[in-house]
Amino acid sequence: MNKIVIIVLLVVGVGLGAGGALFLKLPKGGHAAEKEPPTHMLSLEERTINLADKGESHYLKLSLALEMMGKGSIEEFAEEKKPLLMDRMISVVSSYRYETLLVAEGKEKLKKDMVEALNKDLEKHGWTVKEVLFSDFVME
Repeated sequence: MNKIVIIVLLVVGVGLGAGGALFLKLPKGGHAAEKEPPTHMLSLEERTINLADKGESHYLKLSLALEMMGKGSIEEFAEEKKPLLMDRMISVVSSYRYETLLVAEGKEKLKKDMVEALNKDLEKHGWTVKEVLFSDFVME
């Protein structure tokens, strides 16, 4: 009789432990997390862009990569939409002043503004920019 009680207690304990572990691994909604689509990196060519300073002439030489998510081939997408991406990059960057971009907060704001501007156009094509990464950033 004692052996049966011990076996039942062990089975119940293992069941509760497994259930608890599964419960802790689920997100708060109680459902398994949806798998995020893979990201793709798209490099944009180096550009020298005039900044919005009045009086003095300043420019930014910039190379960047976009971390993107979407359906289909990134190569086909880039071939078709690269002029749009370059135009948005130039429009956003040329609205900034030299002083703003001297500090880290200004560079982070530029990245955020670029993501927002690019996503306005790209989301209707099934793509989104997750992050902007600077590979070259030189101001004069």
